[in-house]
Amino acid sequence: MGEAVQATELSKSLGSFTLKNISFSASEGEIFGILGPSGAGKTTTLRMVAGILKPDSGEVRVFGKDPYEIKDLIGYLPEERGLYRKWRVKEVLNYFSELKGGADTDRWLEKLNMAEYAGRKVEELSKGLQQKIQLILAVQHNPRLLILDEPFSGLDAVNISLVMEIVRELRNDGKCIIISTHILSLAERLCDRVLLINKGREVLYGRIDEISGEEVCEVEYLENGRVVKETTEKSLKELVESGTEIITYRRRRMSLEEIFLREVGK
Repeated sequence: MGEAVQATELSKSLGSFTLKNISFSASEGEIFGILGPSGAGKTTTLRMVAGILKPDSGEVRVFGKDPYEIKDLIGYLPEERGLYRKWRVKEVLNYFSELKGGADTDRWLEKLNMAEYAGRKVEELSKGLQQKIQLILAVQHNPRLLILDEPFSGLDAVNISLVMEIVRELRNDGKCIIISTHILSLAERLCDRVLLINKGREVLYGRIDEISGEEVCEVEYLENGRVVKETTEKSLKELVESGTEIITYRRRRMSLEEIFLREVGK
């Protein structure tokens, strides 16, 4: 699989916020995560990759071209919903299908368990169902690059699982998928590589298994008759020799969220 996206030294100022010198690449057949807390600069980065915003400096190339020139190859799910609320679901999907030169709308309605809502007005649907319509709009024209900004917003656990399954299927079909989310636990299960940003700056960048390979120790012990639970870098031998009354002690891999919080704390 080839390289789909190459972002080099991207910088963008929007009001008082500045995204500074962000670089990364994403390949076909890969799920790439752009992660961080609210206000970190995730959406700004995605909009530059999608060709919606131009960087103040730096460059984005999508399949070797300016993304604005190849918009039909890009599917974009925005964080904010942009649906015609008075229209019926099928009308919305057909309208955007025509703009993109045709799409397999019915197949995606079935795949996302939305066929029964095809004749309903958008405003009659829950936030979760509206989010699934937005996802169909992003994927129905079979894009080579799929950009999903907070795709799990408004979804319950069942539909989160469904969307994750669909994203993995698209990855296995050779699509490049870039996902932005503040839910790091979901990203850890889904992404192959990630870029973690905070306040417009890079925090971590690399493969999930490399970033979250570090181990941490969890210990429960008695202190003045009270059970205390904490993480520690001390070995079990060190704790025992210090006279600590150990209840449980285990080593585990640090989660992506724990590592991110530690790095942001720096």
